[in-house]
Amino acid sequence: MSYIARTLSRIRAHLSRPSAKPEENDYAMTVGASISGIVWRLYFKAYESTNDHLLLHDLVAWGIIVRPFDIASPEAAMNTEASHTNPASYFQPLPESFIQSHPVVMSSEVQKDFERFEHELAPEYPVWGNKPGTKGISLSSRMETFANFLEFQLHWPRAGFPREVSLRSATRWRDPGFPHVKAIMSHGTDAHPELLLRGELMMIAAVMHTMLLNESYLDHVIMPVMLFSFVGPSHVRILIAIHDGSVLRISKSDVLQCSPSSRDVWDLLVRYYAGGNNPKMSTTKLPDEDLESVVA
Repeated sequence: MSYIARTLSRIRAHLSRPSAKPEENDYAMTVGASISGIVWRLYFKAYESTNDHLLLHDLVAWGIIVRPFDIASPEAAMNTEASHTNPASYFQPLPESFIQSHPVVMSSEVQKDFERFEHELAPEYPVWGNKPGTKGISLSSRMETFANFLEFQLHWPRAGFPREVSLRSATRWRDPGFPHVKAIMSHGTDAHPELLLRGELMMIAAVMHTMLLNESYLDHVIMPVMLFSFVGPSHVRILIAIHDGSVLRISKSDVLQCSPSSRDVWDLLVRYYAGGNNPKMSTTKLPDEDLESVVA
């Protein structure tokens, strides 16, 4: 979609929503259309790359800044160093005490699910049939199973909640007034601790582009994305991204090894997955409010 087409799309949508002030419409239209074009081009740069792992000099040339962040540190969890240019500041994980107070209730159904995941993720699990074999499940299928294991933990019953209330419904993190998005993806590729996968960049760019064209969020120009990326051989990391009008900023956690019995790792992932947004971080203005830098 061209810049003109994206701008016209946002203009038509804004005209159908006359509640916003004209100057706010102009700002969001111009900035949003420009950023959507930038991230769309980033998507195709990653798509056309011949490398599974994107090289650092390519990221610099494409206008991407990747910074590490420690998802287990109190500072990261509490966002005590909140900054509008720090992607991790736009989300707030659940406190560790919350998860400790509401552990998974190991009912017979949950135990059955858990044993199934353990069986499917065992190294000797065969592609077909139930008998142990020498050929294991494919790496892409293995990572997809890990992703499903995380999703299941938001639906399993937890102590302190009525049986019909899951962690997802109890926390209600998805506020319709905010454009924040959380996504899970799995790869048939091994992890690299320093380099992004092309699939990770494609997912982030595609989600941002889609949200910038979503009529429900046309007053917003910052679209925070949290990505849970399951990578080989048995690992996961969290990426949090924003585009500040000039560059795509990505906060990248360490690559964590995981198995169904890695309770500490899964509790940490659940805290971020079921956590909320940081209402102090504005998504309707660019961090530096420098309109010229994004449309130049």
